[in-house]
Amino acid sequence: MVACAQVEEVPEVDLRAIEAHAEEVAELDGPEGEEIRSQLAWFQRKYPTALDRLAYVRRKMAELARVSRDG
Repeated sequence: MVACAQVEEVPEVDLRAIEAHAEEVAELDGPEGEEIRSQLAWFQRKYPTALDRLAYVRRKMAELARVSRDG
Protein backbone atom coordinates (compact mmCIF):
# COMPACT_ATOMS: atom_id res chain seq x y z
CA MET A 1 0.00 0.00 0.00
CA VAL A 2 1.22 3.52 -0.77
CA ALA A 3 2.13 5.55 2.29
CA CYS A 4 0.18 8.77 2.91
CA ALA A 5 3.32 10.84 2.39
CA GLN A 6 3.67 9.46 -1.12
CA VAL A 7 0.05 10.16 -1.99
CA GLU A 8 0.36 13.73 -0.74
CA GLU A 9 3.21 14.28 -3.21
CA VAL A 10 0.82 13.79 -6.14
CA PRO A 11 -0.06 17.23 -7.53
CA GLU A 12 -3.65 18.40 -7.72
CA VAL A 13 -5.12 17.57 -11.10
CA ASP A 14 -8.20 19.10 -12.67
CA LEU A 15 -9.94 15.99 -13.97
CA ARG A 16 -12.45 18.12 -15.89
CA ALA A 17 -9.63 19.62 -17.95
CA ILE A 18 -8.23 16.16 -18.70
CA GLU A 19 -11.64 14.87 -19.73
CA ALA A 20 -12.26 17.95 -21.90
CA HIS A 21 -8.95 17.28 -23.66
CA ALA A 22 -9.88 13.61 -24.11
CA GLU A 23 -13.18 14.65 -25.67
CA GLU A 24 -11.34 17.00 -28.06
CA VAL A 25 -9.01 14.18 -29.06
CA ALA A 26 -12.04 11.93 -29.52
CA GLU A 27 -13.27 14.27 -32.27
CA LEU A 28 -10.58 12.87 -34.58
CA ASP A 29 -11.81 11.39 -37.82
CA GLY A 30 -11.23 7.88 -39.05
CA PRO A 31 -10.61 4.61 -37.24
CA GLU A 32 -8.36 6.19 -34.59
CA GLY A 33 -11.09 8.63 -33.59
CA GLU A 34 -13.65 5.83 -33.42
CA GLU A 35 -11.34 3.74 -31.22
CA ILE A 36 -10.70 6.68 -28.88
CA ARG A 37 -14.43 7.45 -28.63
CA SER A 38 -15.14 3.80 -27.88
CA GLN A 39 -12.51 3.63 -25.13
CA LEU A 40 -13.59 6.95 -23.64
CA ALA A 41 -17.24 5.84 -23.54
CA TRP A 42 -16.27 2.55 -21.88
CA PHE A 43 -14.14 4.30 -19.26
CA GLN A 44 -16.88 6.83 -18.46
CA ARG A 45 -19.45 4.02 -18.09
CA LYS A 46 -17.16 1.99 -15.86
CA TYR A 47 -16.09 5.00 -13.76
CA PRO A 48 -19.06 7.41 -14.01
CA THR A 49 -18.02 9.94 -11.38
CA ALA A 50 -14.84 11.90 -10.72
CA LEU A 51 -14.53 10.07 -7.39
CA ASP A 52 -14.66 6.71 -9.19
CA ARG A 53 -11.96 7.87 -11.60
CA LEU A 54 -9.78 9.17 -8.78
CA ALA A 55 -10.07 5.85 -6.94
CA TYR A 56 -9.02 4.06 -10.16
CA VAL A 57 -5.98 6.32 -10.57
CA ARG A 58 -4.97 5.78 -6.94
CA ARG A 59 -5.25 1.99 -7.33
CA LYS A 60 -3.13 2.04 -10.48
CA MET A 61 -0.52 4.31 -8.86
CA ALA A 62 -0.31 1.92 -5.91
CA GLU A 63 0.13 -1.01 -8.31
CA LEU A 64 2.88 0.82 -10.16
CA ALA A 65 4.64 1.66 -6.89
CA ARG A 66 4.52 -2.03 -5.86
CA VAL A 67 5.83 -3.25 -9.23
CA SER A 68 8.60 -0.62 -9.23
CA ARG A 69 9.60 -1.47 -5.67
CA ASP A 70 9.46 -5.26 -6.12
CA GLY A 71 11.20 -5.13 -9.49
